[in-house]
Amino acid sequence: MTQMKFTISEIANKFIVLSNLTEWHFSCRKQLNSYLFKKYGPPTHKQLADLNKLKTLLFKYNFRSFYLGKYFFVDDLKFTLSHFENLSKQEFKELQLVFDSLDEWWQSVWKNESIKLVGWKDELTKQSVEKKSKEILFDFDILYGAKVLEKLDVYLLISAPRVGGGGANLGENKITLECSGMEIGVKTSAMLGLLFHEVSHLYNPNLHKKINNESIVTLRKSLSNHSKSFINKVEGFGVTNFITEAVSHCAFPFGFLASKHLGVNPAISEKQFVNRYNELPLIVAWGYFSAFKLRSLTSSYLKGVKKVDDVFVDEVITTLIEFFGHY
Repeated sequence: MTQMKFTISEIANKFIVLSNLTEWHFSCRKQLNSYLFKKYGPPTHKQLADLNKLKTLLFKYNFRSFYLGKYFFVDDLKFTLSHFENLSKQEFKELQLVFDSLDEWWQSVWKNESIKLVGWKDELTKQSVEKKSKEILFDFDILYGAKVLEKLDVYLLISAPRVGGGGANLGENKITLECSGMEIGVKTSAMLGLLFHEVSHLYNPNLHKKINNESIVTLRKSLSNHSKSFINKVEGFGVTNFITEAVSHCAFPFGFLASKHLGVNPAISEKQFVNRYNELPLIVAWGYFSAFKLRSLTSSYLKGVKKVDDVFVDEVITTLIEFFGHY
């Protein structure tokens, strides 16, 4: 059984919130910034100027290189130059300056928001997630063909009201779960679905190797009749990322395994999707659409004890071309 540890780290949350304020990446949560500014007041002009130093560091140490965030998701972090080994002395000073500059504003945020994280930690512990995970991870092993994780660190993060999320870019046994804004109890199944969605990424880290260049060319051709802004949106997220997300979405939080293990209702139907796709962010719409379209395929692979292969990926690509056709 995988050992799960739910962690509330002030320094990790501070990093995520401050980096989010810089809006350095399309994945930054603008809703979170709006919520924090409205409730706690915006940072001063000087503080916002200081944040540009962090933004510069994030562009350099991004998701494709040695992600700066990895330094903050560790036990007993010591804010010293030796810990941030990839940073120059000057870069470390600039990082320290930003954290010191925003500290007073941050403390008012943390005083209130951390209470909600404690509530979620208690709820997830009460749900005996480790026991639920045994059967779920068994199915992951069938579908993705990876070794079962011996341990998993789940870092609980601040989120805007009624917004949940997560990430799996910290290494092979760490994920984040953005949960403070979600209502405990009412949204517990939804958060468990997000948790296992992120875990599924850890089980399939080399999926991109199954995506051949010919398929990418075909996908890009399917975009040729779309507006430049739509193409930029797709390219900004990354064409291959649409494919890897679908392979996780077919399981959780909207897919076949979410119904099987968490009792989540089947994903939105295609008819419902067509009626409301413009209301949803592109990647969210793709999550619903791919989960619905790949439901039968996912079920058949699990029943046949088959791992995601080239045939599965080809079907994802066909589905993605169909999805783009709705825009």
